Amino acid sequence: MISRMILRLDPRYPIVWRTPTSLQIGAEHPLARLDSVTPALEHLLGAVMAGTSRDQLDVLAARLGARPSDVDRFLADIAPALLTPEQHDRRPRWIVDGDGRTADGIRALLRASEYPETTATNGPPDLAVLVATHVVDPRRYVRWLSLDIPHLAVVYTDVGVQIGPLVEPGAGPCLHCLARERTDADPAWPVMASQLLGQHSLAEEEPLISEVTARVARIVTARLGTGSNDLMSASLRIDGFRVSGSLTAHRPHPDCGCRSLSGSATAHAAAASAPTAPPTT
Repeated sequence: MISRMILRLDPRYPIVWRTPTSLQIGAEHPLARLDSVTPALEHLLGAVMAGTSRDQLDVLAARLGARPSDVDRFLADIAPALLTPEQHDRRPRWIVDGDGRTADGIRALLRASEYPETTATNGPPDLAVLVATHVVDPRRYVRWLSLDIPHLAVVYTDVGVQIGPLVEPGAGPCLHCLARERTDADPAWPVMASQLLGQHSLAEEEPLISEVTARVARIVTARLGTGSNDLMSASLRIDGFRVSGSLTAHRPHPDCGCRSLSGSATAHAAAASAPTAPPTT
């Protein structure tokens, strides 16, 4: 099985020569380094750049006068720079849950990336982006939480936007935790949230939209490509009237069941209903 598996270098990392006989794979973050590079190793490297199998490498090495042990050592040296079988088999997918200019802009940038969009025929997404104004309807985030699908919140407020957290179900705070946190700080928040649900935010204007779409696209592709998640327990707040943003840390709320084994699927049933309506008198 291993002999037939395709071996290919990750194309994101360039090959950079350090000296006439030494090179590294990756510039700013080298994944592998080869010293005493012979012409035979150069040919083997060219083969794995294009994609080849171990059997084909052995045949090429024999023609070049290299031994199987040389191929073993070569593959061990470059192993960190090879694509994994999962990367060969399937590119992770994404979906944008939301409407409006920001949601459309995020879709456009992600469609230009190497990662496919989830469709009705290619299965569930590996990550969802929820775009909302003021408040995310609990029914939207409970859907992704119950499916154990990571989801990133992008919420415009009256003065800017909050990006995050990028919820990893069962591993960090969820959006219900943030709602409980907000209620702890202000018991009137659920009543106010019900009034804000669905209201438009005037902060969703250019040039903030372009900044948000670019940041979100980078966050999503980093998570899909490497698994990195700097916003698992934090959110980025960008003021619509200032250049810089600020990072806010979050923790799982003790009254939220999102980290329990059954929490992702069932503990948020109450949250899935619409927020409490404000008093009418």
